[in-house]
Amino acid sequence: MCGGGIIGYHGLHMLMGGGSAVHFLVISDTHGQAEKIRYVLSCQNTLPEELFFLGDGLRDLADAVPERMQTVAVRGNCDWSSAFADVPTERLVAFAGFRFLLMHGHEHGVKYGPEAAMKYAALRGADVLLFGHTHLCAEMVLPAGSKLEDLVLQRPLYVFNPGSLGYDNSFGTVTVHGRELLFGFGEI
Repeated sequence: MCGGGIIGYHGLHMLMGGGSAVHFLVISDTHGQAEKIRYVLSCQNTLPEELFFLGDGLRDLADAVPERMQTVAVRGNCDWSSAFADVPTERLVAFAGFRFLLMHGHEHGVKYGPEAAMKYAALRGADVLLFGHTHLCAEMVLPAGSKLEDLVLQRPLYVFNPGSLGYDNSFGTVTVHGRELLFGFGEI
């Protein structure tokens, strides 16, 4: 039984029209709470097309995620075990027509603000920056023409942090429908 469920969905853009959508689950900072990953997965109506894991709990991920589930993961500052040495600290991946940059964020000082990570993501050509580390849920969009120091964005940059599943029981979702994105937060 899924008690807490989703506490709210709100999007940077509303989804309009028919057609199929692609759904992603975004989890970060589980810190030894593999059972919370299992619980969130059990509460999904259908398994998402992909699970994005943003670090600090790779051991939990290995213990909790079914082999059949597609997963893209990055290593966080607490994933120091040599068993995870081959897991990168960032990944730039393309899904559903968008380029997602996944990072934990510690290497870009996100606890002091996301600006350095946002500029880095824009320079890497990302459409969406997904990061963790702060344990705080966050979402924003920087429209085309926005300035990040000396860089002027040529296209929008979407920024999303799902918070910490391990400490605050929060996770995120991303739904792509055509060229529209919907970001959501959930809590267990």
